[in-house]
Formats: sequence, structure tokens, C-alpha cells
Amino acid sequence: MNRGSSSNESSGMQMSRRRHKLPLITCTECGKHTVGEYEVKTDMKGNKGRIFFTCPARKRDGSGCPFWYWEEDYEKIVEKQKNKKDKHSESSPHLAIHDEDTARSGFMQVSHDIEQIVKSNFEKLNKTLQNLFKVFCFLLLCMPLYKPCICQPPFGSDLLS
Repeated sequence: MNRGSSSNESSGMQMSRRRHKLPLITCTECGKHTVGEYEVKTDMKGNKGRIFFTCPARKRDGSGCPFWYWEEDYEKIVEKQKNKKDKHSESSPHLAIHDEDTARSGFMQVSHDIEQIVKSNFEKLNKTLQNLFKVFCFLLLCMPLYKPCICQPPFGSDLLS
């Protein structure tokens, strides 16, 4: 996952490879972003090489989203969230869980996008049909002008008989 130039990378902290293959969850504080996994690259208070997880909305000065945990604490959060989901799905499987909410949100966005495309294409089709109707009306109005020409025999056909 390439994170570009986030504030965390510019401070000597970079995304790391997962050691324990912990899943990257949606931030439990703001609920808007997927948290990122980083490794301390500088020797700050003996923490070089330690893994931490933080929300991309958290700024280096600590403002923004408060989600920030060392790997061992993050692992507890993930486990707690997993247990909560397992318990929730056992007790009431018909209720929506986090992943279903995410899917529903994505479905609603796609549905809205499709609706906009259909509406746009319908408007274009409507304009095209209006133009065709105008051409058709014009041709109907012009038909009486051409009728005498169509009904008369060609010039000189009486000479052939």
C-alpha cells in the first residue's frame, strides 16, 4: 500500500511489512479511514524498529484523530473487535455488522452513480427524440408541396401511348 508523502513518512516513520499479519481495520475513533501500519525508523527513545498503527487523519503533532497504538496494543484492539463481531454474529446474525455496513455504503454509492448515468443518458435520448420529432413534423408539413409532383405523370409520357 503506497501512502505517498503522509506526515508520518516525512517524520522518519514508514509503512512496514506486517510481522504478525494483523489486519488493517477501520479506525475505531473516527470510523472514516483504514489505519496504517508503520515502523519507527529513527532512534526515538529506543523505539527504532517498533511497529505502530495510526489513523491517516492523525497529524504528527497529535492533533486530528487520536487513534495511535503500538503493535501489541493494536493486536488487542483487533482481537477485541473480532470477538465483538463473532459474539454479535452468533447472537443476531440478521443484524448488519461492520463489513455489511461498508458493503451497503459502497452499494449505495454505486447505485447513486448508476442513477446519475441513467438520468444523463435519458436526458440525451429525450433531446434526440425531440429533434427527430421536429424533423418528422417538418417533413409532414412539406409533403403537400411535393404531392402534385409525385402524382403527375412524367413529362412526355403521353407521347408514348
